[in-house]
Amino acid sequence: MCVKLLAEVGANLNHHDRNRSLAALHMTVGYVRLGVTKLLLDLGVDLEVVDDHGRTTLDLVREILKTTLKGNRLGWGLRSGGVGDS
Repeated sequence: MCVKLLAEVGANLNHHDRNRSLAALHMTVGYVRLGVTKLLLDLGVDLEVVDDHGRTTLDLVREILKTTLKGNRLGWGLRSGGVGDS
């Protein structure tokens, strides 16, 4: 996997995108890439890194869940691969 290879060669896994808005962990959570999110966590990514709005990844997850689950639980299930999961 590319993330593991990047980590092995010393890449900064807490690096933000070009606009300094999101770190890798924010992106994997926001796009519901659970396998990559787990890999980043296993590799020791910083859980306290913030985006350009001052949100940690946990803050972002709370915001996504509040918005998505309120309006479209099936949509969240489809995005996460857990269709019908509670």
